[in-house]
Amino acid sequence: MDDRNGVTDPGDTRGASPATEGTPGAMSRGRRVQAGVSIFYILLFFALIWPVYPRFATIEPRVLSVPFSLAYVVGGLLLSFFVLLAVYFWDEARGANRPIEDDD
Repeated sequence: MDDRNGVTDPGDTRGASPATEGTPGAMSRGRRVQAGVSIFYILLFFALIWPVYPRFATIEPRVLSVPFSLAYVVGGLLLSFFVLLAVYFWDEARGANRPIEDDD
């Protein structure tokens, strides 16, 4: 921490929180979340276009009186919304969206 003349050693990590901003652990966790969300949206994209979607493009069975093909798309849309909402709240909890303050 502090040496005898009151100067803080920048290499001293005792007492530091492992999840503080700027540490390798915090950055790798953020990058893992970002990679996971990116992979989710890529898979969702492919689930809603030609190679995959026609397999589910049927009227029967009906889900809540809606054709299955429409329920499949709405389900993907809702899942996408909740993933994006979770990322937003996670990002807010980390404090990543704070505005940059000018020293002027």
